[in-house]
Amino acid sequence: MPAPSSQIVASRRPASSELVRLLAATATDADRGAQRLNEVPDEQAGPVIAAARAHGLEAWLAGASPDRPAWAELAAQRPRFVAARARSRAELDRFGALADRLAMPWLAVKGQAVAESLYPRPQLRYGVDIDVLVPPDRFAELTENLTGAGWQLVDLNWPLTARTRPGQLRYLSPTGGLFDVHWNLMNNPRLRAGFPMPTQLMLDRRRQLESGLWALSPDDQLVHLAVHAALSGACRLVWLLDLALAARQVADWPALADAAGRAGAGPAVGLVLGRAQHWFDSPVPARNARGAGPCWRAITAAADRLSPLTSDPERPALARSLARSTRASTGKSLVEFGRHLAAFLRSGAPRSRAASPLTDAGDRRSPLYPDEDPGARQRYLDEVGRS
Repeated sequence: MPAPSSQIVASRRPASSELVRLLAATATDADRGAQRLNEVPDEQAGPVIAAARAHGLEAWLAGASPDRPAWAELAAQRPRFVAARARSRAELDRFGALADRLAMPWLAVKGQAVAESLYPRPQLRYGVDIDVLVPPDRFAELTENLTGAGWQLVDLNWPLTARTRPGQLRYLSPTGGLFDVHWNLMNNPRLRAGFPMPTQLMLDRRRQLESGLWALSPDDQLVHLAVHAALSGACRLVWLLDLALAARQVADWPALADAAGRAGAGPAVGLVLGRAQHWFDSPVPARNARGAGPCWRAITAAADRLSPLTSDPERPALARSLARSTRASTGKSLVEFGRHLAAFLRSGAPRSRAASPLTDAGDRRSPLYPDEDPGARQRYLDEVGRS
């Protein structure tokens, strides 16, 4: 049971898991959550709002926050969340119109698709960039057409792109939307080998939501969300809420388990569904709660007990590292965990805190560094087309 509000107020540690339990309660039952928030003294509103922002639940919390001055900062954001979803949908409609002119199948993943297919109202799920998936054999054609339509490529370092072979390129639309245009759901070759999710199969099984938006099938969406959450540490409540809501729509659990197994994602799906069940009481059959072998299942379960979620999801934690390491078997998971540990020992800092060249356009190691090598560009696009 979630801790009562008095325990949250009495806590001297605003980053404690009691705050996370309060946030989880608001998402589990909106009426009950609003009542519990109304019991929180004004001086505690700031830490609660900060935790919601860190966990990606700010938009959800805005809909439940009390009508009191201490919560005015959050309440004032409600129109922004509505407008953000409207802009995202308008951007996707423009992209879809271009793809339709090319008779190219496509679908939206993560943000907008999750907001429209899983959440009671789309504005309760906030997101920043927009993700779409297109066929690899038509990726080069699409890049030409995007450029011709005024889209601006963000990843300008073609030698780096050819060497690392990312599963996406980033674009700015003519109206300023940031798009991740995927030809594969996994963004590097190692992950594509570990989590095989053939793009053509994903597109063949796509569904059209009531709003008209194309999205992954329900099972493919849950598997992808779980893998994405696990690879990111499964340490933010918004990812676990996504899975809890997706679990409530599962019609055939054995079929879901088969889909996860084919994608090498059984343990990752089991781990994230287990955490979603713990925090949001989502309906997960016992046999599906942990999809790994007994050894890895015991390790991750112990880590979840020892290092529960806190209001700072960026804080290093064993449970976070183990989630990132979860692979198709215990052996592969242990190898991946060793790789992360070695990287930590070499850098002397957790991966999330280590200095990164990725956002420095003046660094040759950054995708943003402008190097328009036409040969490298062609090598990358040719390899994508053969994928």
